Amino acid sequence: MTDDPTYPLRIDTIRKAMDCGYSVWVHCNSEGCWRHHRIDLGALADMLGPDHGCLAADLAPHFHCAECRKAGRADKNISFTVHPQTTEDGWARTHPSA
Repeated sequence: MTDDPTYPLRIDTIRKAMDCGYSVWVHCNSEGCWRHHRIDLGALADMLGPDHGCLAADLAPHFHCAECRKAGRADKNISFTVHPQTTEDGWARTHPSA
């Protein structure tokens, strides 16, 4: 991270998510769709700025489900999940300074 983390740790900007190695996924919650995609945080930071919020309310206005839009379904029935870095066996990695 650019600065030493303060606790409780709050991952609330794109920059913080990137610095901590987190990934953010967008999910379509429409019946029969259920698509999900990993968000390219670097591209998102280029588009919105690295200090833009990464909470659901901050991101939702910028996303929709393209497949649901093409099919005429509600295309804003989406949610987001934030995932910490994990090892190949699925366990969360510890921060190098921990």
